Amino acid sequence: MAFARINAGPNRVVISEDWKNLALASKQTITPSGSGVLKTWSLTVAGSNPVLAFLGESNAVLGQRTQSGNTFTFTGWTAGGSFTAYVFDEPTFGQRKFFVVRNPSNNQVVFDATLKFMRVRGLLQGNANQGGSITLPAGRTYAALAGSTGNIMLAIGGLVGGGPQWQVQQLWRKGVVNINGNVASISAIDTAQELRTGTNNNPQPPPGNYGQAWVRAPILDVTGY
Repeated sequence: MAFARINAGPNRVVISEDWKNLALASKQTITPSGSGVLKTWSLTVAGSNPVLAFLGESNAVLGQRTQSGNTFTFTGWTAGGSFTAYVFDEPTFGQRKFFVVRNPSNNQVVFDATLKFMRVRGLLQGNANQGGSITLPAGRTYAALAGSTGNIMLAIGGLVGGGPQWQVQQLWRKGVVNINGNVASISAIDTAQELRTGTNNNPQPPPGNYGQAWVRAPILDVTGY
C-alpha cells in the first residue's frame, strides 16, 4: 500500500510514491538536415529516462532512442522544417523545496512541486493509413508524446502486361501526429522507397500492406510550458 497518494477524483491518482511523475526538463528547437521532402533530425540530451513531445504541425516522427551512460540521442524524420520538442524526464533536477514525494524503498524523488509535470489531456489512436483526429478543449497549447507510430510497408504494382516482367514499388511509412489549435490528427509520411523489378512472373514482395499501422499518442497539455 502506498504511503503517499493524491487523487484528482474517483480512480484518478495523480501523485503516488509508486511511480515517477515525468517533469519538463527542457524545451528544444530541432532543425532537420537534408534536402527534399523528407529530412532527418537528431537531438541529444542528458538525463535519466527522457521522452519527447512534439509541438504543432511538425510532421515529425521518432525513429529510435539510443543511450550511452546518461546521454540519450533521439533520431527520426520530418516532412517539415524546424520544430519544437519538449523533453520530459524523471524529477531528479528540482529544487526539492516545498512539497516533495519520495519512494521510501529507494529514497528517489517521484514528485517535486518546483517542477512542471507532464499533463496528459487525451489519447489519440488509430490507423495511420486511414487517419483520424480528436478535438480537445480550446484555448490551450498541446503537444503529442512521441512513441508508438507504427511501421508500415506498402507494395504497389505487379505483373507488367501480363508477365513475365514485374515491377513493385515499395514504400515505407510511419504515422505522425500533428496538432492544429485544439485538434490532434493522424497521418503518415513516407520514410523510404525502393523500386523492384524482375522477369520471373513472381512479383516480390507480393503487392499488399505490411506491418503495423496503428498509432497511439498521448496528447499533453503544455500551456505555459
